[in-house]
Amino acid sequence: MPINIFTTIDDPLGTEGSNAAGINGSGQIVGAYQVSGLIHGFVFSGGSFTTVDDPSGTLGNEAFGINASGQIVGEYKDASGFHGYFLSGNVFVTIDDPSATSDNAAFGINGSGQIVGGFQGRQRLAWFRP
Repeated sequence: MPINIFTTIDDPLGTEGSNAAGINGSGQIVGAYQVSGLIHGFVFSGGSFTTVDDPSGTLGNEAFGINASGQIVGEYKDASGFHGYFLSGNVFVTIDDPSATSDNAAFGINGSGQIVGGFQGRQRLAWFRP
């Protein structure tokens, strides 16, 4: 019978909750935590949490996927709605489908840097290579 090991992942800053959304082969985990009503993305790597926020300091951010290179994808919110994003090192790129009317998100990224996401109303497969 297989042995299952469960580990609780709680960002210590997430006083109003946290959730894990993605993991890569190295065990790096991305997700989001909430404090004072605002959602922040995080990456958990090597036993440490690092906040992942978009540089404009908007109305919230979530990290949904991470690949083996540590590149992260997710969504952030500003006054005009939700936007997908790609983060590689210190380079933060907004990803919005040009045919979308609102609410974009990037959900996953593979080892080649291809990104899958969606926008309000229907899922759409898309790719973006920086």
